[in-house]
Amino acid sequence: MPVERLLIVDDEEDMLTGLQRTIERNAPGLEVVTSTSPVAALRLMAGQSFDLALLDVMMPEMNGIALLEKLRAMDPELTVVMMTAFASIDLAVDAI
Repeated sequence: MPVERLLIVDDEEDMLTGLQRTIERNAPGLEVVTSTSPVAALRLMAGQSFDLALLDVMMPEMNGIALLEKLRAMDPELTVVMMTAFASIDLAVDAI
């Protein structure tokens, strides 16, 4: 099944904008929805469906692992990709 709708959540506006532009340029036809707030992303997810979510791990309002758990509870079939500049083995294990 092709990915048609992508949700990107990152608290850094510049990173979010750059990712959105890059993805839209390289995947025409893909609808990219963005949020700088994990709480707002949960509201988005409650009102619409997504094929893929790209989540930052380190966010002040709610970390990406907690957001991942909430999104997967809402849609167990959702494919999620985690991204971070703060990589560690423990973090990778938690994400899995």
